[in-house]
Parts: sequence; structure tokens; C-alpha cells
Amino acid sequence: MGLRRAVIMLALGAMALTGTATGHAAADTPTLVTKAGHTPQGAEKASFSITANEPITRSEVQRRARSWIDARVPYSQTSWYNNQFGSYRQDCSGYVSMAWGLDNSYTTWTLPQFMDTIARSDLQLGDALWKHDSSQQHIALFIRWNDAARTQPVVWEEYDFGQVAEERVWSASYANTFTPKRYKNCGVTRTSRASSSRTTRATAGTRCRSARCSC
Repeated sequence: MGLRRAVIMLALGAMALTGTATGHAAADTPTLVTKAGHTPQGAEKASFSITANEPITRSEVQRRARSWIDARVPYSQTSWYNNQFGSYRQDCSGYVSMAWGLDNSYTTWTLPQFMDTIARSDLQLGDALWKHDSSQQHIALFIRWNDAARTQPVVWEEYDFGQVAEERVWSASYANTFTPKRYKNCGVTRTSRASSSRTTRATAGTRCRSARCSC
């Protein structure tokens, strides 16, 4: 009986050791590879304050867009910035996609499906100025007018390599080459989809260079 008891005790001890090792291996933290880099499994995931592509208030657009201004997110066509609003490409259209709460980092070529053309006089906080032609592809968020005549828009934008997301004033001549746009779900309620009708000054003619910024 003594020998049998000893054998049983040894077997139970081996099982306990095996279970401990297995449990330790299972507890190791794996790594998820995302567009923004390596994120530990179980780390707090980016949370969205709204459902992607759903109606969003202008104040929410401003809050989301301000997060990149405050963080001075650098321009890049190949990197994604991750914060509480999600992970988005760090170029002009990625920035606008983030501000509008879209489900992806769209481009100036694909963003039009989410936008309506509006009158320049109807531009409001959270709208956009968009251009996509052979000379330039760029989009910026409209914030307010810089002058009483409403010819010089104040915009928030990601606009060129070596620069960061920032507020700038566009000249009237430059702004007039862009088309005023409105996100279809901006400024509407969830029960109604009807449309609701300091500064770093850019030098005149400053623009997102077409050869470099094709966002």
C-alpha cells in the first residue's frame, strides 16, 4: 500500500506541474498586428463614440478632428494613427474619414459617395472643401470663415509631408478651386436623414502638392 500510494502521489504531482505550465502558456499575451502597429491582445481597443457611417453632430466632428490637431499627428500616406476614435491613415482623406466617423480611411476618389455638393455660402463647421483632378487631390475640413466677406476659409487639414494636422487660412483664390461638400450624415438626427441646410496663416496659393499628396 505504501508503494502504491507513493506512485499515485507522484502521478498527481506530475499532473499538477503539467497543468501549471499549460496554464502559464495560455496566459501569455499574444500580439495582434494592426495597421497602426502591434497591439497587445486584451489591450483596450479603440472605441467609437458613434456607429461608423451613422449620423453625427457637428460638435462631435469638431471633437474628433481636434484630437489630431492637439496630438500634432504628422502627415503620412502609409501610416495609421490610433486613438480613442479608431485607427486611420494620416493623410488628408484619412483625417476627414476619422472626423466624420467613417468605417475606413477613404480617399478623395472614394469619399464622394458620402458627400453632397453644397453652396459655398452654406458651408458650416464640419463640412469640407474637396478637389480631385489631374493637378491635385485634396480635402480639408471647413471650420469657419476668416473674413466678413466669407472668402477665406479657416480649415483643419493634413496637407503635406513634413507637416502635421493643423489649422490654416486659405486664400480666396485657392479656396475657389475647391468644391464645398457636406457629409450626408453630418448635422442630422438618427430619426431624420434630412440635410440641415490661434491660426497658422497659409501663404496665398499654398496647396497640397499633387505630386506628393494624392490622398
